[in-house]
Amino acid sequence: MDALITHLYLSIPNNTLMDVGSVMALAMILVICDVFLRLLIEATRYNRDTGKDGSLRSIACTMLWRGWGAVKKGAKTKRYMMSKGFRNAIAKKLLLQYPGFFTFAVIVYIYPDYEIFEIRIDQAISMFLLSLPLLCETMSIVENLNEIDPASINMLSKIFAFMKKLKG
Repeated sequence: MDALITHLYLSIPNNTLMDVGSVMALAMILVICDVFLRLLIEATRYNRDTGKDGSLRSIACTMLWRGWGAVKKGAKTKRYMMSKGFRNAIAKKLLLQYPGFFTFAVIVYIYPDYEIFEIRIDQAISMFLLSLPLLCETMSIVENLNEIDPASINMLSKIFAFMKKLKG
């Protein structure tokens, strides 16, 4: 087993390891932004459904304390911050999908070099596999930004009103 790991380590160029490490760091930053936006959305939903105001203080209290429990809504109980779907999506991303993309990107890069129209196919496929997690996270962040209701957050509605006032 040690011989296999040593052989793989020596087969992978250092620039590839640097590329994978950089993409992993950027993906983690994007995941943190995505999770923060999702928590902000759930906090504003919690505040709206429980009749709390949309001030920055109320949202912060919801994100840190109030919104983590279950809330009875009629005959049903609803969880906001830690819903089962949210937990499963984060776990699937961080434990299965993204490590798989990174691992396959490195494995594909080790394949023999084939060129078509002066493009190394192994390198192109590897870069494509490395860019998929970044693209997925960016799309998720855009979806979350579209889902934010500025009317439920007092601060955002004030900023938008001020920008409209400046615009004319």
